[in-house]
Amino acid sequence: MSKQEADALLKVGISWLNKQHWLVQGSNFYQIKWNNSVGETYFKVDISISIDTDSFITLTYSSEEIEIKDRISLTTTTCNFGGKRYWLLCFSCNKRVGNLYKVGQYFACRYCHCLTYKSRNLKKSLRDNIVFSTLNNMIKIQKLEDNLTRHTYAGLATKKKQRLDWLYTQLPFF
Repeated sequence: MSKQEADALLKVGISWLNKQHWLVQGSNFYQIKWNNSVGETYFKVDISISIDTDSFITLTYSSEEIEIKDRISLTTTTCNFGGKRYWLLCFSCNKRVGNLYKVGQYFACRYCHCLTYKSRNLKKSLRDNIVFSTLNNMIKIQKLEDNLTRHTYAGLATKKKQRLDWLYTQLPFF
């Protein structure tokens, strides 16, 4: 039996929470909504984030007519150039992870849910295929171009611009 792919599942990611500037000192309340292709909300999670000596996130949501309240601990690691990086601790296996996925009623890490990524299921021969890699790079280029807001900072190319330039060099010219 093959593993279920994590790519299309609902997830709560610590990097996304950090980009939203939700990981700030004190207690804060937010809501995450997942919408379908026509913009209708099909799932929502109320999030209470407490950052202090005992940092944790509380997820409150309804699953199959049952109200569920998950308390997920946060841990930190120090970064090489200062600061700290937050991690979620899976309440099932206590593993330090960046994302928790919803399968069935509960959010847990991909190891507990036995999940894989779509790219891991591709045959190695297909991943090494020039056509596949070219199409994959073109998709990455499109995403980078859509998100690129600044080409330079202080006279130097930004990391996104450098990545975009590198991807262009990987495209074969026929």
